[in-house]
Amino acid sequence: MLNGDTMDTLIYIIICLFVWGPDSLALNRTYGETPTLTKPTTLDRAIEKFPNIADQTILVKGKVIKICQKKGCWMTLQSGGKVVRITFKDYSFFVPPNIQNRSALVQGKLIKQSTSQAQRRHFLEDAGASAGEIAKVIGSRVEWSFVATGVTLE
Repeated sequence: MLNGDTMDTLIYIIICLFVWGPDSLALNRTYGETPTLTKPTTLDRAIEKFPNIADQTILVKGKVIKICQKKGCWMTLQSGGKVVRITFKDYSFFVPPNIQNRSALVQGKLIKQSTSQAQRRHFLEDAGASAGEIAKVIGSRVEWSFVATGVTLE
């Protein structure tokens, strides 16, 4: 027979698994390499310092906004006032598609690149956007992105 506290805990676990999947209970779960840096910065500050850190590995902290819904091969991170697409180095790891609004530490390199119209549309498709939203994307655009070697969910 289970006491009231044990039953409440069991019910909470079952609800979490049903609503959010098994990763909802994984605190400090790391995907890819475990970050080795300990002092995170914001994306705002990293972009501001970009000429000085262009080839350096950095650690940023932020909130996961969107995730590729097909296989978790990218996510967007909001930190300070910036939102940047995070991809994973050499396509070597993925994140679960149900980690939206989780806090994350992301280690890797900030880059500035041109993203083609086709790639921008592909990202929207992966995020589950409507055909109308996808059709509104015209032309390439220079964007900030981040190539991660590791992501730790907090």
